[in-house]
Amino acid sequence: KAGDQDWTPFLLIPGLILMGVSVGYTDSKTLGAITSISSLLCVAAIAALAAMSTANAGCKFGIIGVAGALTTTLVTLDSGLYFTVACLMLVGGFLGCIIGVNVSPIKLPQ
Repeated sequence: KAGDQDWTPFLLIPGLILMGVSVGYTDSKTLGAITSISSLLCVAAIAALAAMSTANAGCKFGIIGVAGALTTTLVTLDSGLYFTVACLMLVGGFLGCIIGVNVSPIKLPQ
């Protein structure tokens, strides 16, 4: 709303901590905990996206959850797969951008 203070950049801090811990501590218990936290954040994001008043927070929770899950997945990969995964992510990101630009939000199902 107009006049409200935006604290959204502070949500970057827990996201960076979640990603940093998954890179720094690669034992299976820590990665399992981070995967669980990421899953809960994604579920919270879906719940928060249900109302306009909480949609902004839901979007941020989803971004943090997916970033944590991607980081734990990339940490557990064999080093020989990095190039393949990077190529697939680039292709998927490119196709997602093309589709996203061509879809009007008004035409999405409500």
